[in-house]
Amino acid sequence: MVETDSFGGARLALADNHLEDRAYELNYKAARVAREAADRFSTGARPRFVAGSMGPTPKDISTLHSATFEQFRAGYFDQAKALVEGGADFLAIETCFDTSALKAGLIAVDQVRRNLGVAIPVLASVTIMDNGTMFGGQAIDALYASIENHDLLAIGMNCGTGPDLMTDHVRTLHEMSSHRVSCYPNAGIPVEGVFPETPESLSAQLERFLERGWLNIVGGCCGTTPAHIRAIAQVAQGKRPRQTPGGRIARISRASS
Repeated sequence: MVETDSFGGARLALADNHLEDRAYELNYKAARVAREAADRFSTGARPRFVAGSMGPTPKDISTLHSATFEQFRAGYFDQAKALVEGGADFLAIETCFDTSALKAGLIAVDQVRRNLGVAIPVLASVTIMDNGTMFGGQAIDALYASIENHDLLAIGMNCGTGPDLMTDHVRTLHEMSSHRVSCYPNAGIPVEGVFPETPESLSAQLERFLERGWLNIVGGCCGTTPAHIRAIAQVAQGKRPRQTPGGRIARISRASS
């Protein structure tokens, strides 16, 4: 999978540089660039897919109250529509630290599905800080209970930390999720701007997740290089993907005051 260069492409993020009126254009072109690259390297044996990247924006709903649910929904709708029409195979709402904003994104994708009349797979990927919760204090089990009703390609984690601090959270998702599970961590937590994990050390930690059958999608986020991704791909080769359990369990996540 190759991601579009559109992480900061939502209107709320582009507004910081007075580019919000170009949101559709910039996201569409980002998808076209990624689509051309994926098609150039795709083969029948090893197809390449384009993930339309939708980042969290500098705003949030639940803690700083710097934007509204409707602002997020409208902005994500424009971004998602442009990425899909530009050629993205699926959408990745990633590095999410605010559950309400993530919900707004998932609702926006549902609206794009209806408007365009096409199936749009969506990956929901959140960031758990080194204190064990999202920025607003929600743990991974509560987060999953909040969004499991949505039609998801996968639910997972990215950014924030390396895989060492993701272990308990990935295990929890594996045990709870009726969707596929993804994980693409940083190359560790940077020390004075330097990411400590080498391709060998990062891939070895992710291999533990793969051997335990916890993951369906694996990759790398901040601090990872082509060498890191190559090493991850090598350890993933031949590993059996996580088996998605059947059935559903009713869960409730209560917001704290």
